[in-house]
Amino acid sequence: IQAIELPLKSDERARFIFAGGGPFKYDFSALAEKAPDRVAFIESVAASELQGWYALSDIGLCGYAGGSAVSMPIKVFDHFATELAMVGSVGGEARQLITSGCGPLYQAGNPERLAAVIGQFSRSRASLEAAKALSKSLSKDSDSHIQYDLFVEFAENVESCLLYTSPSPRDYCAH
Repeated sequence: IQAIELPLKSDERARFIFAGGGPFKYDFSALAEKAPDRVAFIESVAASELQGWYALSDIGLCGYAGGSAVSMPIKVFDHFATELAMVGSVGGEARQLITSGCGPLYQAGNPERLAAVIGQFSRSRASLEAAKALSKSLSKDSDSHIQYDLFVEFAENVESCLLYTSPSPRDYCAH
């Protein structure tokens, strides 16, 4: 919450939309009541309504608590698909994708750093647009149809390896 209050005080252009029913929902709701022209809080959103909310956004937040084991959250793919720049504290593969140019990282539990990285995009429209363009290009590889086809191909390769009865399936699968 503190990370959101800082840009609200220092940048009159900053606007925020929060959705979900997580542990901070009452804090986000209270913040939206204090600044209704700059903060929106919607508890749960039907999947069919998400696109409309994403269309109002420039930046997607991929924030997770320090020590989280999450390395590839679904929301990363949502952000790619909706061409959002990203700000994140997640590790693993998502961290690599975000730092490839989709946006900056911050350390979980450091509201000053989160506010600063949000501010980077606010101060530089060119940086924001470049990050959004990279997200758009990554969305093509993240499309569920492409991922499905890759998974089917992978599963078929595994199946053919398992069906092969040679004393050494690795030899067959290595080709």
